[in-house]
Amino acid sequence: MIPAILKLLDYVAAGIGSVAGPLLAPWAAGRRAKAALVEAQGQADAQRILSAAEAEHTKLITLARAEARNYLQLAEPQQRAELTGADLTAAWEYQNQKRMHNIEAVVEAAAADLGDDTVSDHDPDPDWTARFFSDVQDVTAAEMQQMWARVLAGEVRRPGTTSIRTLDILRNLDQRVAREFRRLCALSTALALRLPPGIEPPAETLYGSFDPRSGSFVLDQRVISVNGNAAHNALSEHMLGFDILSVLNEYGLIISDFDSWRDYRGCLDAPQPDDGLMLMLRHAGRSWRLTSLGETPPSALKISGVALSRSGREIASVVESEPDQQYLSQLMAHFESKKVSMVELPFDR
Repeated sequence: MIPAILKLLDYVAAGIGSVAGPLLAPWAAGRRAKAALVEAQGQADAQRILSAAEAEHTKLITLARAEARNYLQLAEPQQRAELTGADLTAAWEYQNQKRMHNIEAVVEAAAADLGDDTVSDHDPDPDWTARFFSDVQDVTAAEMQQMWARVLAGEVRRPGTTSIRTLDILRNLDQRVAREFRRLCALSTALALRLPPGIEPPAETLYGSFDPRSGSFVLDQRVISVNGNAAHNALSEHMLGFDILSVLNEYGLIISDFDSWRDYRGCLDAPQPDDGLMLMLRHAGRSWRLTSLGETPPSALKISGVALSRSGREIASVVESEPDQQYLSQLMAHFESKKVSMVELPFDR
């Protein structure tokens, strides 16, 4: 195991090549101090870094606009705009300066997120790093940069956490759709396999997605239908009507059947958590198990609702959302109508 900050340096060097030298020089000098960050401080530092980067980006744009307007005001009526070699060089430098600010902001936020973690000494996937840094250089909004920073930190901690396919979806995600997806994630429930430290998931979980926050493999994640079919606007009270769900489907975040189902019987009456594998539910940032209320457990526990795609699950693992207490009450009542109770597990993450 090595400090995660050092492995982050490998990822950045693999992604941006020779530019990594001058970009990473300040970090190399101060990496020991950064590695001493605690998690809570890391989150605060990440937000501060991104806010400062967004301010710098705004400053660049404001300066460019002022220069362009000044040129327009001073130009003669019949003057023809002719771009010289110096103009083209200035445009190229301006674009690259913006991109380097974006990359620097995301990588520094990822460093703050990693804090004093240690990770395995692995080689970064060159295809993944090439795609990541090619995409992230044009991400300027602090809100979106935060998501990209968490993706990078997650990949440093556990290679393969986010697929190249998911990077492509994230690249095309605008802030408006990201906010709608955040609202959906706040209502979602995951069927997850808790993994003890150092244990790899069974082969049958190949198509699951790893959630670094809970240390579990997510086998299924959906907004469970508690008041009818979401395709019939049953989630409108939570501002997730059919039109919004259709947009999220077009972006590849949820599947097209808004009332698909899966059997959750596997986590019913699961044993108390110990050092072994365990099926559980994850909702509102907390872990739950299901217990039977009747004398005879049901032979199946058919749970329907709006299911996240695999890429949707991977992005959901880096989305911060506020719990919806009204929906949680509805969810618990829904399970009770099936003679099943949600019992919170004593996990601290």
